[in-house]
Amino acid sequence: DGIITLVDGVHILKQLATTEEAAQQIAYADRIILNKVDLLEQEKKKTPHSDGPTADDVESKLRQLHPTAPILRTSFSKIPDLDWILGADCFGGSDRLEELESIWDNAGLPSGNQTPLGQDGSHGHSHSHHGHDGQDCQDCQHQAHENAKENHHHHHHHTESISTIAFQQPGSLDLVKLNAWLADILWPNQDEMDKVLTSMLSHPSTAAGVHSMQKESMQQQEIFRIKGIVSAAYREDYDIDEEKERQNRQDYCLADTGLDRRRFIVQAVHDLWEVYPGSDDLIFQPGEKRVCKLVVIGKHLKEQELRSGFQNCFSKKEGLVVGSNP
Repeated sequence: DGIITLVDGVHILKQLATTEEAAQQIAYADRIILNKVDLLEQEKKKTPHSDGPTADDVESKLRQLHPTAPILRTSFSKIPDLDWILGADCFGGSDRLEELESIWDNAGLPSGNQTPLGQDGSHGHSHSHHGHDGQDCQDCQHQAHENAKENHHHHHHHTESISTIAFQQPGSLDLVKLNAWLADILWPNQDEMDKVLTSMLSHPSTAAGVHSMQKESMQQQEIFRIKGIVSAAYREDYDIDEEKERQNRQDYCLADTGLDRRRFIVQAVHDLWEVYPGSDDLIFQPGEKRVCKLVVIGKHLKEQELRSGFQNCFSKKEGLVVGSNP
């Protein structure tokens, strides 16, 4: 009932530097298992002054790519409580609410892709000045700065464009508008792509145009995950029989406002999405303030367009609060 990503703690930083797929797998996750922490600790004990990453360094990088997913450190992939992955209830239980709430309870989203490991110029090891003078230390700092720039280049090559944006807005959504917006951002330019590919099959000379389109697509917004918990106006469910619909209306529709008593879960992975009512432990209590919260993880995210589209899903627009790690 969730997406679990197993991370090789020893090799993940190199993988992130050489392939974007590693970053995508982290972004897709509902739970992240950081494995081989024993090897990271052993290596640090053997060479305490080395620039090798610690488990904290690796987890910090994972958190930059995915600010919300719980991370479990393991050795030999041993998980003390299998319910952590087998009973996570990532698609409907109260744990989802707690996960989304944690984003706003923390002191803001981390500035992930803007602060890769080592970018601050620190050389990652401590040493006394015995055996060399202050100028030697300055030379060491200069070399560390050069190394940091090199690390900056490698770490950014495949992860610098991946970011997270979080939206929070009081009010309730129109589910029809929400689904239309999700279709728009998850299936962008689908008609145009079809036209170009059809033209290419008919006229091979258009290949240059396709090449140009591919270059433009390198900067195109690409969404990996969307996760949210929202309030919505009640809508009839046409997929159930009339008797069940009458019962649902009686149980969940507030007669005075037309709002649904249930919180709705928003889940999207790449170009697939679903919006559905959460379990009964997510029902709004009488007098409880209704707030919609949504987290978007992806590549080349266009914050202003996403913010505007999200706002347009509300029937009554109120003040919007946005947190992001651009």
